[in-house]
Amino acid sequence: MFEAGTATNPENPFFWIEEEQSETPPIEILHFVTAVVVSQNGAEWLPSTLKNLRSQSRPVDQFVAADIESSDASVTLLQSAGANFIVHLPAGSTQSMAANACLKEADDRPEHVHWLWILHDDSAPEIDALENLLHAANLNPNASVIGSKVTDWNDSEHVLEVDSSITAIGTRFTVLERGELDQGQHDRIHFSHSVSSAGMLARVDTFAQLGGFTRQIPHYRSELEFCWRVWENGQEVVVAPESRIRHAAASVRELRKQTGEKGSPHFLDRKAGALLILSRTPFKWLWARYLLLLISGIMRGIGYLLVQDFAAARDEWRATISALLSRGRIKELRLAVGPLPMRRGIRPRFNQQVSFAATEVAEAIAENSDRILNSIFPNRPDASELGWKAAAIAIAKKPSSILAVLSITWGVIASRSAWYGQQLISNSTGVMPTDTSLLWNEFVANWHAVGMGSTGASHPLQAVIALFSIFTFNNPATFVVILSALGAWLAALSLHLSLRSFLPHAGTRVWLAGLYGLSPTMTGAISGGDIALIISAILLPPTILLLRRALISWRAAALAAMTTAILASIWPAIWFVFIAVIAYQLKQTGAGRNIRIRFLVIFLGSVLLTAPWSLEVISHPLRWFVEFGASAREIAPAWSVLFGSSQSHQHTGWWWSFALFLVALVSLLDRRTNRISTIAWSFIAVIVSVSLVGQFVATIVNDAIVQPSLSVAAIAANGAMILCLAASASSIRVQLDRTDFGWRQISTAIAAILITAMPIVGLIQNSIAADLSTGLRRESEISGSALRGFTDPLRLRTLLVSTEADGAIAVEILDGRLRILGDKEIVDTSDKVVLSQRVAAWLNGYDTSLENPLRKLGIGYVAVPFEDDALNRVSSRGNLERLITARNSKLLNIWRLTDVQSRAYVSDGIDEFALPDIQRAPLPPDVKGVITPSEFVRELRLADRTSDQWVATLDGKVLKTIEGETLAWKIPKRASGEIVIQFDSGRRLGWLVIAFSTLLALLVVLAPRRRHSYRDEWLDE
Repeated sequence: MFEAGTATNPENPFFWIEEEQSETPPIEILHFVTAVVVSQNGAEWLPSTLKNLRSQSRPVDQFVAADIESSDASVTLLQSAGANFIVHLPAGSTQSMAANACLKEADDRPEHVHWLWILHDDSAPEIDALENLLHAANLNPNASVIGSKVTDWNDSEHVLEVDSSITAIGTRFTVLERGELDQGQHDRIHFSHSVSSAGMLARVDTFAQLGGFTRQIPHYRSELEFCWRVWENGQEVVVAPESRIRHAAASVRELRKQTGEKGSPHFLDRKAGALLILSRTPFKWLWARYLLLLISGIMRGIGYLLVQDFAAARDEWRATISALLSRGRIKELRLAVGPLPMRRGIRPRFNQQVSFAATEVAEAIAENSDRILNSIFPNRPDASELGWKAAAIAIAKKPSSILAVLSITWGVIASRSAWYGQQLISNSTGVMPTDTSLLWNEFVANWHAVGMGSTGASHPLQAVIALFSIFTFNNPATFVVILSALGAWLAALSLHLSLRSFLPHAGTRVWLAGLYGLSPTMTGAISGGDIALIISAILLPPTILLLRRALISWRAAALAAMTTAILASIWPAIWFVFIAVIAYQLKQTGAGRNIRIRFLVIFLGSVLLTAPWSLEVISHPLRWFVEFGASAREIAPAWSVLFGSSQSHQHTGWWWSFALFLVALVSLLDRRTNRISTIAWSFIAVIVSVSLVGQFVATIVNDAIVQPSLSVAAIAANGAMILCLAASASSIRVQLDRTDFGWRQISTAIAAILITAMPIVGLIQNSIAADLSTGLRRESEISGSALRGFTDPLRLRTLLVSTEADGAIAVEILDGRLRILGDKEIVDTSDKVVLSQRVAAWLNGYDTSLENPLRKLGIGYVAVPFEDDALNRVSSRGNLERLITARNSKLLNIWRLTDVQSRAYVSDGIDEFALPDIQRAPLPPDVKGVITPSEFVRELRLADRTSDQWVATLDGKVLKTIEGETLAWKIPKRASGEIVIQFDSGRRLGWLVIAFSTLLALLVVLAPRRRHSYRDEWLDE
């Protein structure tokens, strides 16, 4: 045996100093032990407890029992065991109350050290348990409480508790790992903050002096509260691990009905812990403890929700609220605190609590990550068995690893123009910001600085890119570059894993995945910077598979709702495709009510996740077929989707995909694979039908923005034809392996060669030999340093004039920044017409007696790139003051329009009064100004998009709007006072709450379920 004072680090009793210790002879003390056995319908375990009590190597001197109105044979068993006294307590009493009641029946032995040995009816001590407890008492004369090592009732090697403490948020803290086995690692007598009441040896004088267990915490933390008062009273609490006791923990396991305060073990434990930590917090820091408990309770509840432990989440929140509102209990507990502070080092330090929590989280992540990896890669080499070197070689030899290397190399070559330079830009995305906050601000905003301003709903893809940019340190531009480089491999991996459910041959899956990920459409998307198409190619195969698995799984339905939301935000027509797929599955399976509800959740979940953008799209049929970032000027014919030619990028000619088309068509003739091929061609038919409708709408409307591209439809049809090829793969292998040589082998070999050559041709045409000047690229940052200097208090806009490749003049309004991801989808197309007309009138020389046509647009600056052909035309205009002359490609030529003074002004038709006080960053502008009385009816104008969310007031009175092409209000005669113009952006918040709530609900369904409950977690500690 070792002394507690030398066997333990006094600053950290939870971790012991490993050094040689010498035996210390015990002090001979006269002990008198009164055993207290508390029973409550415990006849199942009581015989073993009483038998072991009678068999102690050091017998007890007195036996007192307490029964809490048992309805079984507990009282009879206690009487037959020879109890000196039996205290009967009414229903509703607790074990702590019973122990307190037994104190009155214990004999007074002043010549001895009198002890109470508290035993539960479900705790059976080993035969030498009391002897070891008293030995520890001899070694530690100042100890008033001595505890045992508690093990599981059915498995004595499973340690339930040695000692325990409490964290800053009231949770239990032990040094035990979950499910830890007893290997002698804790067999040292040492100080402890608290010991279990099962097998607790407490001095009668200390127990009586402190009033026993408190009534304010009747359940699970009562022993901790008592031991805390023991320390505060100047005595010690010691653990004697060689004293062992088996404990069934019937109350915790809910093997019997709980008496006293109602609630689950989780609720009572968390509430007691919160009450206890509040009672020991200094008064001046009590507000901080309240706040900490409230935040931790909310976050822990959310954590339980995410692992689908709804009962634990409910109990966590109930316990937190109940504890915070129990001011009376907290006050009474604070009054019971002893006169001395607890010895330093007894409670765990903050860094120990953080380390313990981090270890728990890391173990949970490791457990779940291994499970996920094993489900995705079931046959992956195990480094622990083969060794790292052999495992690495085995992985490198796999066909999938070779495909990964080729795909990533392919992607790096295709996106080579984006790897170096300044700002990242493409025709599909515009300028990609380097700070995620810009995308988040644009996503949550209800007003956007695009052209004359936009009140259109933010595009959901902004939130998707911003969210995943966390992995690139909040840099969306870096994420887009990495996504482009890895896009081919991720798309191939997506199809490879999706085909695994019905195509067992790994080599064939790799070949088909390579055809999909390295298709000409994908290489064109990578070099063209079409990240929307890359994301679609990655998500399409698993989404189709999830729609199938949603027949039997809610988790598949939740994940399908999320992926469908992303796909629909890229091409809304995908909703029609998936509705057709779902209708087919419902018809084939004769689905019941639960299945129909799951599919309804998929559709409604995807709509709510993207609201209000989705509602705007649904209410405007012309937008159903608009593809994100599409920039082609010609309408793609619907038949082109069969050959991967969508005309949005520099894809290969349709003839290179003709072999794949023929093989997919011939697969319908193979009876062995006819079912899979029929399903795939049904999907292709739906894709073509939707594309035909889109082509018809685009032709009727005759607007390039309606449906200029069918890239997503093309990649979806390509995947479906590869599915046909997968169904025929076994037949192809049989044809090529036949011993006889004939035309079937020749035709099959030619088809396989042509199909395999398709990615190579796509790479050469779309990446190596292509002009990448319009794709994903890096360009000089002409907008940043040049335009930031002109965001003066007037908040005037800048007109960017440049010359396109065909010699046409291109104009764009910059309101503090260039267009970024998602701007193209919310811009009002009527701006182009108005802007082009007014800029043409300005460049051609407008009538000086009329108003400057750029005035109503709030344009105060004109910018022209370095050495652009439009330079001479702009510089010849009047009313310009040159501010910057560009001398290299990094600068812009900048002029100031001298006759434009403000974006907001008051006019009576003769004179004008500018309102220069315009504040904006990054919200919509707030305009303030003061006007004097006038005999004329005046107009208040603001150069921004007309919307009912703009409100103008004069001395607090709302002004009436004037209908017209610009934003204007009517000012009555002789009116004067302060003018205020503001934008009400409150509508967006409600939709964000709905979308976030939907996302949270889907994540809860999707999250991995706990394999154990809070109760099991507590016991396993």
